[in-house]
Amino acid sequence: AAFARWSRVDAAKEAELLRIAVDPARRGAGLARALLRVCEAELAATGIRDLHLEVRLSNAAARALYAGSGWRESGLRKGYYRDGEDAVLYAKRLG
Repeated sequence: AAFARWSRVDAAKEAELLRIAVDPARRGAGLARALLRVCEAELAATGIRDLHLEVRLSNAAARALYAGSGWRESGLRKGYYRDGEDAVLYAKRLG
């Protein structure tokens, strides 16, 4: 029903959340928020201190999820996506 992928840089104690996705038929049930909490806890337990991600500027649902989960906007990548849309960068301190 949902999955997440990340990439770790252990030497820097950082990770990037590459994707978090929920089956469209199951959206709105809190799965993304629960999965995000599990990912953050698992990464923190292995020594990761900082977590980063990027999301489409137009993805209001994802941006609300991250803002409501303690993430902060940390930058903007202009024209990042192939269609020219900007990416909003988010960061969260885990430890």
